[in-house]
Amino acid sequence: MRRSSPHTAPLRRAAAALVLAATFLLSGSAMAGPGGGGPFGLGLIIGEPTGLSAKYWMDKTQAIDFLLAFSFNDNNNNYNNDNNLNHLVLAADYLYHIDVFHPRAVELPLYVGIGGKLAFWDRGNGRYRDDGDIGIALRVPLGIDLLLRSVPLEFFLEIVPGIYIIPGTNAEIDAGIGVRYYF
Repeated sequence: MRRSSPHTAPLRRAAAALVLAATFLLSGSAMAGPGGGGPFGLGLIIGEPTGLSAKYWMDKTQAIDFLLAFSFNDNNNNYNNDNNLNHLVLAADYLYHIDVFHPRAVELPLYVGIGGKLAFWDRGNGRYRDDGDIGIALRVPLGIDLLLRSVPLEFFLEIVPGIYIIPGTNAEIDAGIGVRYYF
């Protein structure tokens, strides 16, 4: 019998939580997504962090987004004496969309939200010397969506100020550009 590594446990928990949340959300009824697609979109985000992005529309103005990504942040900060803070990120946000622009072929809503982030890193030579450090942050996503009316695609650009509250207080800003396909 193969024994799993203790380093894979946070990744497995994060993936299980994402699948459970998506299953729960998809079981209810919601509006159709962009371009006549379903309410659930899956895609990629490139930036800080980079990875998988999912979004579920509850109605025309409200949505929940999810992120399973890897951070390449090498900035020196309070949690890091060795300039190496690469980590796995799991985030979820409630988003409220404000329809401001009205072009013909697309929708361009602005959005604001509130959410949280879990960060898992394994580092043995920094301020925190145990295996599997965990960080918890509050975040406030701000962005713009480009929702195509004829194709089930969404393009987005966002900036996400946040503050870590565990293992200590530290401000940060995430940002990214991404795409999601709705089905």
